[in-house]
Amino acid sequence: MKSTKVCVRVMGVTSLLFATGCVAVAPHDRLTEFAFNSGAGANAFFDCHWRLYREDGRVKAVGVVEATRQGGFSDVWLELQGLDRDGHVVSKGLGRTWSGNLDRWQSQPFYVSLRPTGKEDRYEVRVWAYDWSNR
Repeated sequence: MKSTKVCVRVMGVTSLLFATGCVAVAPHDRLTEFAFNSGAGANAFFDCHWRLYREDGRVKAVGVVEATRQGGFSDVWLELQGLDRDGHVVSKGLGRTWSGNLDRWQSQPFYVSLRPTGKEDRYEVRVWAYDWSNR
């Protein structure tokens, strides 16, 4: 009886994570769900796909980074930039992937937030740094 309750709880939590999008399963099938994309030309190795959220005095980018042109990465650091009308950076925040190694054609989720200054006209996500895997 006890193992059945644990199994039901685990299945319930897992179902909740899938339903809310907290678990990145087959992100290639869901890339069209993201409002913003940066691809070839923005970075030599990666494409980024994300959505913006504004809440509690912060701007948050939630998305996936995809290794489209190279593999073998362990971490990818991403920067959310708030840009003014002239394209100058007026705010920024850093975040990183947390799901382990990233091989070619794989995607990993990321989350980045910043506190806006009020001068932002638009936002961009860019790859700030990356580490190569030791595999």
